[in-house]
Amino acid sequence: MPTPFTAMRTPRLLYRYSLSLLGASLLALGLSPCRAQETPMVVRMERANETDNPVITYRKELLEKALTAAGKHYTIQHCDFPANITNDARVRYSKRMQPYCDVIATSAGGKASRELALVAVPIYLGGNGYRVFMANQQGLAKVAKVKKLPQLSQLSVGSGSDWPDSDIMTDAGLKVVRDKTETLFDLLAQNRFDLLTRAVYEVSSEFRQIGLEDGILLEPQLMLHYPNDLFFYVAPQRADLQQALSLGMKILYCQGEINRHLRDHPSTRNMRSVIRPEQRTVFELPNRHLNPMEAQALQTYTAAAFVPGSSGRPMRPAAARACAGINGKPAIAH
Repeated sequence: MPTPFTAMRTPRLLYRYSLSLLGASLLALGLSPCRAQETPMVVRMERANETDNPVITYRKELLEKALTAAGKHYTIQHCDFPANITNDARVRYSKRMQPYCDVIATSAGGKASRELALVAVPIYLGGNGYRVFMANQQGLAKVAKVKKLPQLSQLSVGSGSDWPDSDIMTDAGLKVVRDKTETLFDLLAQNRFDLLTRAVYEVSSEFRQIGLEDGILLEPQLMLHYPNDLFFYVAPQRADLQQALSLGMKILYCQGEINRHLRDHPSTRNMRSVIRPEQRTVFELPNRHLNPMEAQALQTYTAAAFVPGSSGRPMRPAAARACAGINGKPAIAH
């Protein structure tokens, strides 16, 4: 027969045992007991509702991986801009995007870098700075004669009105025709300019969407390169989100996960077979529009390989130093 002391202890022991079982179950599900009680971090991401666009899902899935790596419990929502400012870049790329939006993915050196908080690991590890050309039949015939950069300046190149790329190409002496992003493919088909510049990781997905019925083709011989990429930029009012994404993106890079995401995602995995970068002449352009943090991030966090055969190379010293605080030792990019 149990003593009064034993009887008093039994419910307490059962309670502790139940808590330990609950904790073990949560850990098995990838949750900590503390996280299970957290209110999810609400993250409003621009274009998060475009689930049928592989270019956008690449960025959204990477953002989700970064938040998970940082140990955050979260829910992703689409930015809900009022109709009167949906296309107003003065709001969408500034601190005034609050209270409608928390994070956007956009090019370095643009409007966002002046007012928003940078997550200083590039989304494509510098790959967005490699640009190829879409061309109409007329432009394709003209560009076939181009062997040097000054010859390229004789052709007209379409580019977005608010893209940093437009300023970079103009600085290099190219003849840039600026217009709204959503009209560029139509204008190319109408021969309003000869070429349209696109990032190498965008092309294969866009070809699936636009088809070839308008006579738009991929120019096969040339490539531009300049230091640039997309980054996540966060509303300055959301310091908690900027800190979480900065930690998570660094963890993903140091573990080789961003390289794997580039290699395996449907929007990027066919880049080499479509672009054939090893067969192209590359024209290097300077980029004077980066701020110091963007420039440093592009020098630090680079892809394991862009040219075939260079995968598995050691990280650059700056990246190895950054990862020492994450992994405890320098890592090899996978």
